[in-house]
Amino acid sequence: MKKIFDKFYRQANLSRFKAGLNEKGFPNYWINQFHDKHEPEEAPHIPYDIPSQRIHFTDSDTHIPFGPWRSVDHSHHAFFTECFIDEIAHKNSIDPYRFRFDLLSKKPRLQKVLKLVAEKSNWIKQLPEGQGRGSSIHQSFNTIVAQVAEVEVIDKKVKVKKITCVVDAGTAIKPDGLIAQMEGGIIYGLTAALYSEITIENGAVQQGNFDSYPILRMSESPEIKVHIINSGKSLGGRGEPGTPPVAAAVANAVYVAIGVRLRTYKANNDKCHTNLVTKLY
Repeated sequence: MKKIFDKFYRQANLSRFKAGLNEKGFPNYWINQFHDKHEPEEAPHIPYDIPSQRIHFTDSDTHIPFGPWRSVDHSHHAFFTECFIDEIAHKNSIDPYRFRFDLLSKKPRLQKVLKLVAEKSNWIKQLPEGQGRGSSIHQSFNTIVAQVAEVEVIDKKVKVKKITCVVDAGTAIKPDGLIAQMEGGIIYGLTAALYSEITIENGAVQQGNFDSYPILRMSESPEIKVHIINSGKSLGGRGEPGTPPVAAAVANAVYVAIGVRLRTYKANNDKCHTNLVTKLY
């Protein structure tokens, strides 16, 4: 029998959330169920101070072989969690930065990273109509990364203009290398969020090269500013933690720009996993 699949692909995930809110609009319980096929214990633990949490997974059966992707499952769960927490904040008319900051009251190290990214991104500065800023924060491999994306939506096309990133990896032994890794991780995540897709039809992958599987070009890359916090804590990872927050930051910025909530990073249909920008159409 001819082997159809000889490659490994990033897995498709589905995550469902439910939260209960107190009189101030802050969550007092959090329920998250998701499908997973790789490392379900790795990434869904949220940093926020929510007293009652139930986070669990259901295994998914598929014939498509999955393999590791930069930041592994963190890229999925950062998108899920940070989009949902952002949606709760907006639903209660609370500034998303302040909402996150208050929910991180027991995590001062994360608060410091979040505060600096808000300052460096000019979070409170108003933008013209059709533009917006979105934030996200995620800890992976013992490294904390917060990002703010600044986007513009023109004719239903998303242009990412700027990414502000703050990273605390303990101590930056080689700061230039840490900055380069954050930049690379951001570009990697933006490529997946804005362009990349694998379509499977009749059991065969349709993409064969970069003509049918586009990546983010240098001319399309946003301005990226990376700021380092040396907390002196134990050393964290460098190569992967820059990727997880970026898709959520972009999606949250799109909501501010045009009021469209993107709940899908890779939307499933009968043939493919499509990128999040498709949902604008």
